[in-house]
Amino acid sequence: MAKNAPRPTLERRGKGESTLDLKEQLQKTLGDSYILERELGGGGMSRVFIAEEVSLGRKVVVKVLPSDLAATVNVERFRREIQLAARLQHPHIVPVLTAGVSEGLPYYTMPFIEGESLRARLARSGELPVQDTARILRDVLSALSYAHEHGVVHRDMKPDNVLLTGHHAVVADFGVAKALSASTNAGSSLTSLGVALGTPAYMSPEQAAADPTTDHRADLYAVGAMAYEMLTGHHIFSDRSPQAMLAAHATEKPEPIDKRRPAVPPALASLIMRSLEKHAADRPQSAGEMLAELEAAVTPSGATTPHIGAVKPASMSSRITRSSFTVMAIAALILLLASSSGYWYMRNRPVAAIPDSSAATTPGRRGVIATVAVLPLANTDGDAKEEYFSDGITDDLANALARLPGLRVAGRTSSFSYKGKSASAQEIGKALDVAAVVEGSVRRSGKRLRLNAQLTSTADGKVLWSDQYQSSGADVFAVQDSLTKAIVAALAPALRGEQATVAAVSNRGTTNPEAYDLFLEGRYLWAQRGATQLERAKEYFTRSIAKDPTFARAHAGLALVYAVLPGYVVVSQDSIYALANTHVQHALSLDSATGDAHLALGVIRFHENRFKEAQAHFRAGLALQPNDATAHMWHADTMYELGHIDDAVRELRQATALDPLSAIIVNDLSGILFYARQFSEAARQAKRGLELAPRLGSLHQSLAWAYVYLGLPDSAIDILVKGQQVDPRRPYWHSSLMLAYAAAGRWADAMRENAAIAVQPAGDMHDIELVTAAMVRGDREGALSLLERNAATKSGIFTGNNPGCDLFF
Repeated sequence: MAKNAPRPTLERRGKGESTLDLKEQLQKTLGDSYILERELGGGGMSRVFIAEEVSLGRKVVVKVLPSDLAATVNVERFRREIQLAARLQHPHIVPVLTAGVSEGLPYYTMPFIEGESLRARLARSGELPVQDTARILRDVLSALSYAHEHGVVHRDMKPDNVLLTGHHAVVADFGVAKALSASTNAGSSLTSLGVALGTPAYMSPEQAAADPTTDHRADLYAVGAMAYEMLTGHHIFSDRSPQAMLAAHATEKPEPIDKRRPAVPPALASLIMRSLEKHAADRPQSAGEMLAELEAAVTPSGATTPHIGAVKPASMSSRITRSSFTVMAIAALILLLASSSGYWYMRNRPVAAIPDSSAATTPGRRGVIATVAVLPLANTDGDAKEEYFSDGITDDLANALARLPGLRVAGRTSSFSYKGKSASAQEIGKALDVAAVVEGSVRRSGKRLRLNAQLTSTADGKVLWSDQYQSSGADVFAVQDSLTKAIVAALAPALRGEQATVAAVSNRGTTNPEAYDLFLEGRYLWAQRGATQLERAKEYFTRSIAKDPTFARAHAGLALVYAVLPGYVVVSQDSIYALANTHVQHALSLDSATGDAHLALGVIRFHENRFKEAQAHFRAGLALQPNDATAHMWHADTMYELGHIDDAVRELRQATALDPLSAIIVNDLSGILFYARQFSEAARQAKRGLELAPRLGSLHQSLAWAYVYLGLPDSAIDILVKGQQVDPRRPYWHSSLMLAYAAAGRWADAMRENAAIAVQPAGDMHDIELVTAAMVRGDREGALSLLERNAATKSGIFTGNNPGCDLFF
């Protein structure tokens, strides 16, 4: 542009600006940091654009106040108010990332959330199932409870601001209505624009009356209005003008929800109607209170929190007396329930979640493929240094395919188990329960790259699609992205019988290929678990951070290593969790949308017995990474701790269906089945896990514990001795063997293990073994004393919140 050229002006488009001119103006303000792609419709009080944040390779939403609205507010005050809202960091709140001003128009950015709005879901489905409604309300009320505690009221709760991603809901635009109201210039008519008041269909009577004392309870009224709509398919006062709707909120009583839908549980219907009371004092007084009542309303009447008592199995060996068995049963449960590292630390890589994993093809849609495995692309140029490139394209391709609706993509652990191996498509299909496999090869020479890919049916081995791609360029990631988009666009019709699909590229989080390569290596090792693999994973994550200190995912990966390490190595839990927390906070400060950071926080909170908080962080991870098997698995464990054993088993069975060759997932399922007293099935799963990972000591312990309860103590001893040989650094061998020897009546051997326990170094894990040993010896008072000492000095294993502790009393 010439130096003296006039500044560009915005052409009017009805009451708004020209999309092209506003986009160009905004792009100029944002510079090279963001690339604006397109405008979204239905922005309400703002113009909404999708953009790519270049440095992190992720999608974001940019919201801009239109000129007519911006003219009514103090721009600087608006930006300050938005910055206050940006301090909110919660799993079910879409965070504000940045804020600024473009040519006098305030804007702010937020993460782009995969999925749909609750408004879109209601438009498509009408009324929702009660359980879906309860799940969405839980997440929304959790977000509101946190925001209200931090002094932020939403003021515009409505289905448009509730986004559904995976199995979770997140709330957007926190504080925006407040920012607009607080920054209104004197004499402006902001309320006439329908912004400061909120949205008429969900507005509380006091908010509609512009009552200056309106507080957080207005949000609860809006939640009640949304719940009413979710369960009936209609607004409270539908088919009215906005003015008539506002009047109805202030003067009319809504029709009882149970008259419109009698199947709604009475307690839930009562809670929703109470939240719609005209006077704020007659509603629930906080989001936390409303959430607690919701949980009670949707829990079946008379339900109790299940736990496992020391009941003698029918098949227990007659050599064990009743009193000695009771002692050993309690000791085993101490070991299992208190040493959460036995199962809880063992997790796997993220996999793609699907709605239904029961069939390889979608019923009623002939030839449509619903399950697929992406096998590691072969690196054919012979240079081992190029392995990261072929593995990176494999990961990108699997992640992109996972975005296709209704398509299940086998987990990385299962798919990568075939790297470098020769197996037929039929064999792979049977092992992974998939209908087709994507396979191919990559060859790179300088800046030129050639990729061969094909889709093969696992039913008959026939090639359903194949193609060859060639590309050139110095930017490794750009080449990967272009290839991924091209392959998915070609594969979509072959898989789904649909038109070509635009693939979303991976959010890698770094522009440094070496850092990303080291990160992938770390993730691969972390997924395998075991002391040696975790130590190596820690090394790779550390090196990745050295290459790119701003790589949030690498910091989160290192936090996950520290979080699970106590399950495999004798370490101080206090110090190791402090290290984990340091890297969690660093990751979140770099990128608040780092799902693995929330997962690591969930691990820490779990081991502090703060299960509700742990569940919130796991749900946060799922909101950000809805296809993450690790988050689903850890969520299953919190379900168990909160008393929902059957739900936990179902969730873990789904995980094994998604990633059937993951020994870690199998081991976790075995543990939960043991808790559910399904000892034979627990043993079967542990055996299957040992076929997949014969050197994983935790699987030996899982099988041994099941054997003890099946009355097979000699078999338990054999498997424990073998496990100790292959994984000697794992904790709890002595207490496990002591229990098995006692169950077999070999008390001299049991006392030998007791002596070995006595000389171990002090710490949480030593306390577990000491308590177990005391219970096996019949020293009830000694065990109680140890528990009391631990509870008095630590916040760790044996606190009163542990559901297993009631077994001692």
